Amino acid sequence: MNALVIQNKSQELLDCFLSGRNKQTLEAYRTDLEDFKTSIGQNNLNEAVSKFISLNAGEANALVLRYRNSLLDKGLQSATINRRLAAIRSLLKMARMIGIITWGIEIPNLKSEPYRDTRGPGLYAFTKMLEIAANQRSDSKSKRDVAILRLMYDLALRASELIKIEMSDFNSSDSTVAVSAKGKRNKVTLSVPNASKKALMDWILVRGDQPGPIFLNFDRSGKKSGLTRQGLFELIRKLGNSADVITRPHGLRHLSITEACKVAQANGFGLEEVLDHSRHASVTTLMIYRDREDDVQGKISCLISEKLDRQ
Repeated sequence: MNALVIQNKSQELLDCFLSGRNKQTLEAYRTDLEDFKTSIGQNNLNEAVSKFISLNAGEANALVLRYRNSLLDKGLQSATINRRLAAIRSLLKMARMIGIITWGIEIPNLKSEPYRDTRGPGLYAFTKMLEIAANQRSDSKSKRDVAILRLMYDLALRASELIKIEMSDFNSSDSTVAVSAKGKRNKVTLSVPNASKKALMDWILVRGDQPGPIFLNFDRSGKKSGLTRQGLFELIRKLGNSADVITRPHGLRHLSITEACKVAQANGFGLEEVLDHSRHASVTTLMIYRDREDDVQGKISCLISEKLDRQ
């Protein structure tokens, strides 16, 4: 194929690949493909895909292998690297389906160890973070940060779920909020506990009820815009440092789910019922939280050690 045909084919492929997906999935694929584009020195996605589909199987696999190794050199987590490889594989699967290529990528995923820290900062440290947020000099920032902390903990929100909440998603009459949950095309409606609702209402009194993202950045220029993922990470990191703990937004979700597993057990709920709170796809994931909290490994290790000493 000549260069013009390849370019047209690559645009057709991108259009097919990115259409019909929910906003969250689309953003995730775009982010991963943009990173791949930059790594191979191309100016835009169309150029990157054009270069990629013009290669033969060996060349393409060698390119992806170099890309995977470069991500390892940057110190990225296995789960992040595997997600970026999955985006490339999905794109090529579409390319094979519509007859543009006949080969595939055979580079294997890295072995992943997810959820190594499933307990988050701990309740004591999180309580300190709440106190620090509530006592900031800026009353408006204080109310926003308290509302963010309460929602993230009470509803086990992911960072992406929190920053995408719009004013129209919050229903104060029903005490509910609709979130763009991972893997769901439509927003999921969650019940908001009284403490979170009060914190959110306090923040809205400061924010105003104009449409748009419910959580805003505090820009020095005075310009109002939605809180970004990076802004949220910086906020949680700074509050954590002030409370003498290293944490991140997902750490608050981990803490929430760990506590949910404990209160479910104490109140006679099955672990599968915690899925409504965590919004995981499988109980298997929740088992990790429960086992880490109960330190099953530690208990078994002690038992076999004691048995040996009795011999």
